[in-house]
Amino acid sequence: MNTTSITISTDFDLKAKTKKLAKEKGLSVSGMINSLLKLVVDDTSIIEKIPERPTPYLLKSIENARQQKKEGRVSPRFTNSKDAIKWLNRNR
Repeated sequence: MNTTSITISTDFDLKAKTKKLAKEKGLSVSGMINSLLKLVVDDTSIIEKIPERPTPYLLKSIENARQQKKEGRVSPRFTNSKDAIKWLNRNR
C-alpha cells in the first residue's frame, strides 16, 4: 500500500482524548483517522453531519465586531469614493 502523510493542527486536549480512545480500542491515532477518512469517502453525507464549532478567537472577533457596530464604529456602505473618504476623515 502506498502511503502519504497528512499534517494537521488540533487542540491539545482533543489530541490527548483521541490518543486515549484509540488505545482503549486497540488502534493507533493514524488507524482511527484512516477509518474516518474511509467513512467520509464512502458516505460524503457524513460531512454534513459534523458540527462546526467556532474557535475562541472567532467568538471573540465576532463579539468585538458586534461591539464596534453598537458603538457606531463600523463603516456604512458608500456609493462613491468621495463620501467614503469624508467618512474616514470625519474625526481628524
